[in-house]
Amino acid sequence: MLDMKEETFSSDKLADWQNKFSKLKVLQIDDSPENQILIGHLLRRWGIQVESANNGRAGVDMALKEDFDLILMDIQMPEMDGYEATARLRANGYKKTIVALTAFTLKEDRLQCLANGFDDHLGKPLNRNSLFQILCAL
Repeated sequence: MLDMKEETFSSDKLADWQNKFSKLKVLQIDDSPENQILIGHLLRRWGIQVESANNGRAGVDMALKEDFDLILMDIQMPEMDGYEATARLRANGYKKTIVALTAFTLKEDRLQCLANGFDDHLGKPLNRNSLFQILCAL
């Protein structure tokens, strides 16, 4: 889900970033169709190419076959959770950015994600500004 209380970007600013983001490709791994639609819409609005996987197993397969700049990974999913999926990616030499996207937002949850191979942690509802900063750092 998106935090809709945040400030929206001006159309001029959005056009500038769409230009910069147009080369980015993001894999969203989440078992919630609603999250895939909402977050995918936001990323596409920013000019980013988005692909989705419904579980960790499918996400690992996609990430190892295609070239993604960023993976947004849910933690709790059927078949393979985000921790195991991230561990498998890292064990296969995956070096690109993987960000946990989870409803678990305590400091301990963030530390657990970082200790398990994630590069960053974003809570749900998603803070668009935090995601934007991660994308800018790519």
